[in-house]
Amino acid sequence: MKIASNLDFAAAARAVNLLDPAAAQDAATKAYADGLLGWKDLALVTPGSINAVDFDPLSQAYGDLRLVFEGLSHNGGSSQQLTLAVKDAAGFSAAVNVIAAQAGAATICGAIEIPGYRGEAGGMVSLLAGIASSPALAAGGAAFSPAWRCAGGIQGLRVGFTGGATFDGGKLRLQARR
Repeated sequence: MKIASNLDFAAAARAVNLLDPAAAQDAATKAYADGLLGWKDLALVTPGSINAVDFDPLSQAYGDLRLVFEGLSHNGGSSQQLTLAVKDAAGFSAAVNVIAAQAGAATICGAIEIPGYRGEAGGMVSLLAGIASSPALAAGGAAFSPAWRCAGGIQGLRVGFTGGATFDGGKLRLQARR
């Protein structure tokens, strides 16, 4: 159907059966627009007996990233620290500790958000806590807000434990939004 004049939708109840937009001026459904605003799961990892989880390569199609820690624990015989490293074209950075040392019985919960990860530099914001039972609410936790620099933006993330400890429980979720 070719339309040669403007359509007046003032009397119409709604437009239906729209396709997802392909060009900048295309109409979009509410569901399509809502999907652009929220966090989208990119990966959900239940790490087995490994020391580190790599999210590499990272899609450069989003604006912000979030790592969600869902009850992560380690098998280390003593308290160990959870670490994070970033990657650019030169490789991974040195890992930095993101929470105070946690005993193997502790479970690490919380999130780290990385706004504007495609830029040359930026910061991270997080709140992580060792929480032993459910339901529970941590009234503090470890705030972690380092600066980062990656030529060409962050292209990969690595989450691991110090002291050679390996994951033995929990989940790690990578999310993104536009």
